Amino acid sequence: MIFFMLAAVYAYIKFFKLRYKPFGTQWWTWLLATGAMLGCVVSCKLVGLFTITLIGSAVIYDLWRIIDIRRGTTMAQFAHHFIARAVALIAVPFAVYLAFFYVHFAVLTNTGTGDVYHTPKFQMQLRDNFMTKSSFDVHYGDRITFKHRETNVYLESSEARYPLRYEDKRISSQGQQVTGAKKLGDNGFWTIKPARDYAEFTEFLQRRRAGEETPEELERWRVVNTDIVHLQHVTTGTYLRTHDVASPMTPTNMEFTTVLLNSTLEDNAPEIYEDTLWELMIDGTSDNSTQLRTSSSFVRLVSKKHGVSMWTHKKALPEWGHGHQEINGNKKPDEKSNLWTVTQIHGRKTSDEEKAEMMKRVEPMGFLAKFAELQGLMIKHNNALTTVHPFQSTPLSWPFLIRGISFWTNAAERKQIYLLGNPVGWWLSDIALVVYVVVMVALELANRRNEEIVDG
Repeated sequence: MIFFMLAAVYAYIKFFKLRYKPFGTQWWTWLLATGAMLGCVVSCKLVGLFTITLIGSAVIYDLWRIIDIRRGTTMAQFAHHFIARAVALIAVPFAVYLAFFYVHFAVLTNTGTGDVYHTPKFQMQLRDNFMTKSSFDVHYGDRITFKHRETNVYLESSEARYPLRYEDKRISSQGQQVTGAKKLGDNGFWTIKPARDYAEFTEFLQRRRAGEETPEELERWRVVNTDIVHLQHVTTGTYLRTHDVASPMTPTNMEFTTVLLNSTLEDNAPEIYEDTLWELMIDGTSDNSTQLRTSSSFVRLVSKKHGVSMWTHKKALPEWGHGHQEINGNKKPDEKSNLWTVTQIHGRKTSDEEKAEMMKRVEPMGFLAKFAELQGLMIKHNNALTTVHPFQSTPLSWPFLIRGISFWTNAAERKQIYLLGNPVGWWLSDIALVVYVVVMVALELANRRNEEIVDG
């Protein structure tokens, strides 16, 4: 990046020196070279935008000089100058920037750990991605699992209860715990049920378990965007509930627990029944007919009664929580941290024919759409870096190479990438810079005194 920054400034200086010989071969060569170097600078890192600002300021000054009527410039001539600079210093850098990302997408075609930041549509363009291998339509009656997108824990419950009193002396509901588990077990399965037509649904469920369901029935009992659902915990038979009780570790949020309901559901006390109603909202769509699919759909579970969204964070619960994460109701339901994925359906496996069919159903995503999504993610995550990093380096340490930068660390595998300049080249550059400043000052002083410095 530093090389391209210096190259861009050098090319522009060479171009500016030819200001009295405009539109010649050398004039165009150095102008286009400036634009190409600016494209390379910003392709290395977005900090390169400052170099573009520097060159842009010089260009504005130059155009202001050219438009002066005392120079005899006509508006047609000024337009030619303006268009030439716009093409070379705006269009060319942007084209170079686009070209590097075209190569990026052409080379990086396989799935990887960074996919999680992207939308399902983007992820499904990559070879061997999990979504196209195991993306099934979800129907009512399926036993499914939920995985939090950001922290990768599974929604789980068990017969364990919240303690009577928390560390801060608050009294809990002593309800059945609902937590986030790092590993999926039997306690991580939930039966998804509709909040409508229970008698008909029960008949459909019986026929489906016997393998006698019809295509028309499967179509009717699809789970789609904005459906109101119940989630019944498979191992305990209780239903997911949130109510007006403070969460264990986040008192501003609502506690998640489960409750036992009558089999007919509608015959339960209204205040408890309504606590178990969830609106299932698929991210990225407003179409109410959009099908919920395993792996490829990001969803929010929003309480129909309270308006809070199911959420978790990385901090582990105390010992009574068995090292799991807290699940609670976030009062800001639209936040991206509220997204979950239905990872699997119990007993459902993909055949080779289904895998091939899923690949055919993947909607192609154009280069510009991929480019726009990635740029948005880069800007978003860069803006989120607001805290001070313990291994960062300060500007004062840069000229003297006092310390490097701990660029990446993996404590579990004892791996690290540490950036450090070459000490020999770095310190020789420092010495050369000091010598240059001393010589320039001496030359200027001698010039002021009209004295000649003789070699030797």
